[in-house]
Amino acid sequence: MAATPPSLEQSTKRILPAFLLCAVAGFFGLHRFYAGKFVSGIVQLAVFAGALVWLQRACAGVFQITTIDEAMAWAQAQGNAPLAPLLLILAASILPVIDCIRLAAGKFRDGKGIAMTRWT
Repeated sequence: MAATPPSLEQSTKRILPAFLLCAVAGFFGLHRFYAGKFVSGIVQLAVFAGALVWLQRACAGVFQITTIDEAMAWAQAQGNAPLAPLLLILAASILPVIDCIRLAAGKFRDGKGIAMTRWT
């Protein structure tokens, strides 16, 4: 007996849980783990975590600032150092927005490449 073509198969994954995971915790890639896209989920999680660590290190000492003179000196010493991790976080935040749109439109595919078409 011939296998059903992928275009006619229905995904066992539902859109609603994936959409909620994407909307609430899209930065962490949880919706991709749910859909079975483990590699891209790990990449998305690693990019976001790496950007946070980089930002924390770039802004080290900012919470010990007590005067405006100290703030100005810190900003001059840092230059554009905090800018790169902020841009990385911005880039990492674009993918969950795109994924939410694709989920709502029924165009998101699970880990097997089958379109997720059922909400519940």
